[in-house]
Amino acid sequence: MCAFIKKLEFWLKKVQRNSVSVFPTLDKFADDSEIDNLNTICDCIREHLTKLRDELVSYFPSIMNQDRTQDWIQNPFVEDVTSSSGLSDKLTENLIELASDRALELKFQNVTVSQFWLEVKGEYKELSENRHVCFVTIRIHLPFDIEPRFDNILAKKQPQVSH
Repeated sequence: MCAFIKKLEFWLKKVQRNSVSVFPTLDKFADDSEIDNLNTICDCIREHLTKLRDELVSYFPSIMNQDRTQDWIQNPFVEDVTSSSGLSDKLTENLIELASDRALELKFQNVTVSQFWLEVKGEYKELSENRHVCFVTIRIHLPFDIEPRFDNILAKKQPQVSH
């Protein structure tokens, strides 16, 4: 659903510029027929897309409000990751420097997330030792889920049935 809402927003941006290229059938028809009132059609489409997007966001509010503050750990080179990094100003500046380093980006593509953070520890110590980085990299390497399983906890607490 999140992807669809983002597509709606993309289509809306195109239509706001009076481009219907994202609607191939309409685009072809507009080219073949030389429509005079394309602006009016775009206004109608814009209104419809806006209402549709607003309704979907109201029905699925949690989808658009996903916590993305830790995304930079999994991939510090994701576009605009610093806008929601949840870091202090100094660490955000360090993240911007790291994300702008093309050599590090190439290195990131060839190693695991944990290896990457260990390798940049010298240059970006504060980032690599961030508690969230440590937690995520440890979790990646665990062969099992570290969330407590309540059925296991309860089984240990319940008395055994005697026969």
